[in-house]
Amino acid sequence: AITAGEKTENRQQQVQSSSSTAPVSKPVATDASSASSNALNSSGTRSSVAAAVNNSFWKSAEGIQGITTAAAVDQAAAAAIAVSAALNTTAAAAFPMETVVIPEEPTGRVLTLKIYSTWGDPYYVGLTAIELFDKSGAIVRVTDVAKQVVADPSSINELPEYSDDPRTIDKLFDGVNKTCDDFHMWLAPFTAGKAHTVTIDLQKSITLGMIRIW
Repeated sequence: AITAGEKTENRQQQVQSSSSTAPVSKPVATDASSASSNALNSSGTRSSVAAAVNNSFWKSAEGIQGITTAAAVDQAAAAAIAVSAALNTTAAAAFPMETVVIPEEPTGRVLTLKIYSTWGDPYYVGLTAIELFDKSGAIVRVTDVAKQVVADPSSINELPEYSDDPRTIDKLFDGVNKTCDDFHMWLAPFTAGKAHTVTIDLQKSITLGMIRIW
């Protein structure tokens, strides 16, 4: 067994030796796929994959030297990509959606947001705020929500047991964005497989640079 002190000493020795000599190629362990799965939530860069895999190898005596070559890192990254692709394929089969092409700086008057899923709630969908910015970075104001914004479903008030719930679509544009207060949120019934929409009439053609969803 290797103690924490020995690990630290070995790390220091590895850093010193790698600074003076070329790294020695070492095959990735047979469980590289399990190690690389820890990197699936990383940004996908070589350095982040290397860090994730090295963290896994440092837990064992065989991993003292870690991964020190670009070839080894690339091999681990390829394993991570393969696992990620398999997970994405499974998710796509379970939740089929339209193919979406996101244009750069789209221009138009009417913007429609389609919501296909929630954070796990099977019955309700909601948002806190929507912010729109033009291509210069200036915020696009929605001054008359009653005339400019339509939601389908409109709100939770469509349900028979609700009639005067404050969580209506106008709350998305009341300027209170970073909040957990229900009085500044929109809530509507959710039906799996149905597109839930928020349509915004900007009243004139505008080139958008960014959309921020709260």
